Amino acid sequence: MSHGADELARATAPGGTMKGAVSFGVANAWIRVGKYEKALEIYETWLKNASQSQDPESIRVALLNKAGVCVETKAIGDAEKIAEELRSLGQKSPYKQAMYPYLVLQGLIDLEQGDFGKAIDNLNGSSGWFDSEFFGPSNNAAYIYPSPSPIISPGPAKAREEFEKLTNLTAGRWDFGDYYAKSFYWLGKIAEGQKDKARARQDYEKFLDLWKDADPGQPEVDDAKARLAALS
Repeated sequence: MSHGADELARATAPGGTMKGAVSFGVANAWIRVGKYEKALEIYETWLKNASQSQDPESIRVALLNKAGVCVETKAIGDAEKIAEELRSLGQKSPYKQAMYPYLVLQGLIDLEQGDFGKAIDNLNGSSGWFDSEFFGPSNNAAYIYPSPSPIISPGPAKAREEFEKLTNLTAGRWDFGDYYAKSFYWLGKIAEGQKDKARARQDYEKFLDLWKDADPGQPEVDDAKARLAALS
């Protein structure tokens, strides 16, 4: 076990430093190293605690994160079951925002199934969830990142607007530095497509600077270097 994984194991063990508390950061770290079952354990504990305290918002967010792991591991049937549960919970609430977790999840499922039109509608329908931030980690970056993909976006201007929302996040990108960094890569590609070479160079340089001490061998890194060289 690596040093980092060992720290995670101690943090999530009974009586560990977290003392049973659920952590976005720990769950996301497990996902990053492919230990999906560990992330699911955390989300299950979170869901149990939220249910015991009868906290509807925490229940919805716990279900959403659990389903996110299902989408990540291609267990779409399980994600769809959770989506139906989230839809039912949202419809029972008098508050509009109670439907946002369902819309995010359904949008991610739509993306996975290649239904880009529905994905746009659902992810855009949940955008009110990200209008403000609070102090503390959240998954906002993970929910925003798929929506402006140039593959599904109705246009580069809209894609730029959405990626810039992500780059302006504070606590909402706490556990998703890779999405934050990659947003500048995509912004560079968008600028390049719009013939704005100066902006493209600026965005590629920002991405490469942010990524210089991160995981090597990422395809975006080599592509950004090649594109930057071509723009020089």
